[in-house]
Amino acid sequence: MSKRDLLIAEVNKLKPTCIIITETHLKPAISDSLVDITGYVLFRHDRTKGTGWGGVAIYVSHQLCGIPIQATLHPTYNCNIQVEALWLNLKYGHFEVIVAGVYRPTHYTFEDTDRSLFETIKKASAGKTPLLIMGDFNLPDLKWPLQNVDADRYNTLHGYFVDMYVNSNLDQLVTCTTRKRNNEESLLDLILCNEENLCSKVEYHPNIGKSDHLVLIATMQIDVQSSKKYCIPSQRRIFFKADYDEINKTLLENNVMELECLDANIAWRNFSKIITLLKFMSP
Repeated sequence: MSKRDLLIAEVNKLKPTCIIITETHLKPAISDSLVDITGYVLFRHDRTKGTGWGGVAIYVSHQLCGIPIQATLHPTYNCNIQVEALWLNLKYGHFEVIVAGVYRPTHYTFEDTDRSLFETIKKASAGKTPLLIMGDFNLPDLKWPLQNVDADRYNTLHGYFVDMYVNSNLDQLVTCTTRKRNNEESLLDLILCNEENLCSKVEYHPNIGKSDHLVLIATMQIDVQSSKKYCIPSQRRIFFKADYDEINKTLLENNVMELECLDANIAWRNFSKIITLLKFMSP
């Protein structure tokens, strides 16, 4: 089976609400239709230069428990296209959350894209909206839970991240190995959130296909009572402005009393047509 087929099998089994994939290897020439997953809307950020091995994609389910999920690109956090990160606003009823997927390439030096990424994370973490960031940060020198918080003990790259992390209200939830290659194990994939109780647990699942990274599953806690208040806004008509002359004419032309003589299904279809006509006569 291809890696995509294996992914779809996992999706059908686990039914996640949101799927974040790093190192997608996608290029602009590959259309969304080739990588779509039924029941999900796809957002992607392909690598714009160099090799095609990077990239980030996020799949968001159309609905959860019958309530639609509204997913949109964040209006300001996706401003640097050289940074391989995707920032989304998700709305589920009255609940809102910012979800980000990150792939930081494996370079060991501190570059402008790293500065931009870390500053964006710091800015997002300072907001009032719940924030969940997941991805491959490729920061092998950091040992989690983070014991050494002195940025000067690290090189510039790791030190800048540590300084950002310490001076924000972020929690990092991954504490076990996430990548296994040959006989080496490392913790490269992180889950960051700005609310202590936003995620109730993190699970470590086997890799998919030939990937050398484990699959991380974070369970997010949502105020269900708040979400249940959500309903699709109904249209309220201004009946005192209705065209009652036209309404009376329509009712006379479509004798409602005759419906009782018809088959129930036919009567219902005819009645529905009359109601539809009446809707256009009331603003």
